[in-house]
Amino acid sequence: MRNIRDFGAGIIYLVVAWIVLSMASHYPRGSVLRMGPGYFPRILAFALGFVGLISVGRAFLRYGTPIEWIEIKKLAGILAAITVSGILLRGAGILIALPALILISAGVSPEFRWRPTILLIIILTLLSALIFVQGLGLPVPLLGFGGN
Repeated sequence: MRNIRDFGAGIIYLVVAWIVLSMASHYPRGSVLRMGPGYFPRILAFALGFVGLISVGRAFLRYGTPIEWIEIKKLAGILAAITVSGILLRGAGILIALPALILISAGVSPEFRWRPTILLIIILTLLSALIFVQGLGLPVPLLGFGGN
């Protein structure tokens, strides 16, 4: 193997494709003219798998730069941000969960600054609430337990 980055990315694509395909196997596929709920996830899984196979194959043909180190602190911060916002979303609502996600994930960056982060929180939270909750009618509470 010559390129560890392509190999790793290919493995990730293959794992995600396998997970999507296994989840989609419980839904009826349908046909091209009459698609069932499992049709598109299967197509997506096969496309991801194809990209994964190409990436793994390319890892043996092209040279790449080595991975120097994984920054565990940043990785843990991003995973914590996703986990906290996921926990908060249903109970506290999008107006609490999204600012928590942005603040925690921005906090792991060495370029973190309060002013741009607060501006980003305000803009993204308002736009997300307007687009996803009000515009598309997603069943996500704006604030609190189920209250929009």
